[in-house]
Formats: sequence, C-alpha cells, structure tokens
Amino acid sequence: MEEALARETMEEIGVKPLSYTQKAILKFFASEHQDWNQEVYVYLIDKWEGEPQESEEMKPKWLPIAKIPYQKMWADDPFWLPQVLAGKNLKGEFHFNAKGEILKHKVKIIKT
Repeated sequence: MEEALARETMEEIGVKPLSYTQKAILKFFASEHQDWNQEVYVYLIDKWEGEPQESEEMKPKWLPIAKIPYQKMWADDPFWLPQVLAGKNLKGEFHFNAKGEILKHKVKIIKT
C-alpha cells in the first residue's frame, strides 16, 4: 500500500510522501449494474518533498478545514473525511445506486 501511496501521490500532485499515517479503510460497492467496487486505503501525509501541482486528477488548494466544500465532492466524503481530519482511524462501507447516491453506509471508529 505504501508503494501505491508514493506512486499515486507523485503522479497526481507531484509530491513525495516522507511521513504519513494510515487513517482509514473504505469499501465502496456499486449497484448490480455497475462494476466499480473497490477498497480504498486513506493516509494523512504530514511531511513531503516538493510542492503540490495541478494535474488531470486534481487541482490542489489549501483551505481551512471548516471551509472544505463537501457539496462539490463525492457523496461519501462528509461521512468519513471530517473524522479522519480530526485524527480518528476508521473503517467504512458505502453502497451506491446507479445514480451515485448512497443507499446505505456504515463508518466505525477503530483503535490502532
């Protein structure tokens, strides 16, 4: 997972992670007519080399935590991201319909 973290962070925002902590494991399940089920590992990076750069994947922007625009993000983000940013470790599961709407979800704080 750490190799994927380093590779994807370099490819998507041009930085090399130097210090990080795994904070969550999230499972996503699509409707029966779609095929994008996935398990995602979430890390917080607190030290890196380089400056975040815009790519096809994202346009990095520094914001105060209270101003994160959840209404412009994936439907699941408000259920887990605030807890990760508050330092909690999580396991989560999200089930979506064909329109990308959450049908059901479960987020559990875990001890490490």
